[in-house]
Amino acid sequence: HASHNEQQVAHGIISGVQRIQEALNNNNKGTKIQVHVVTKIWYTYLGYDRTKIAVDEILNDLKEAMQHPNIDLKIHLLLHWPQCYDHIAWMDCEREERELPPHVQSAGSPPHLDRPNAWKEAWRALEDIYDADSNNKKTKAQFSAIASIVVSNFEQHHIQDMIESARILPHLTQITAWMNINNPGLVDLYRQHHIHVQLYNAMTGFV
Repeated sequence: HASHNEQQVAHGIISGVQRIQEALNNNNKGTKIQVHVVTKIWYTYLGYDRTKIAVDEILNDLKEAMQHPNIDLKIHLLLHWPQCYDHIAWMDCEREERELPPHVQSAGSPPHLDRPNAWKEAWRALEDIYDADSNNKKTKAQFSAIASIVVSNFEQHHIQDMIESARILPHLTQITAWMNINNPGLVDLYRQHHIHVQLYNAMTGFV
């Protein structure tokens, strides 16, 4: 989402599915091909209203693939970071806030000014979206492609807070390989609560 390339992703999915069907010589004409997309909501969009804006933009940009008759699109919404960190050199909380579109800036207070709670409100928004009222046909149809809600770079205390307060726990978490090695108790915690673990940076700095 932060890379503003989801429309291109949708076009690529459509092109890829068309090639698959051509390779099958139309033997499975009319059969939907299932495609999974993981998209990450950046920390400037943390907070209830900002996260809902991000999801609306994501669904709009992926709409062409979602509505394609030969594609069964599954979207996985991931909170990329629980907050903006001052100690990470490439994060610039205040500059990134200033560069946001006005309609995002006006949707709630800047997340870097409420770091303990902004991610919680963002998660509450994802819970509401994922658990959309099944009796509301319009809402259910709007969010029908959303297959899971996910987190990345969340530390143990964040997950403990989620376990205590969240209605829906993350279906999956992304953590670095180093977090797995240096904190095996974190993985045990995920296993206890049936949260799937996905490692990244697995090829960096290992012997």
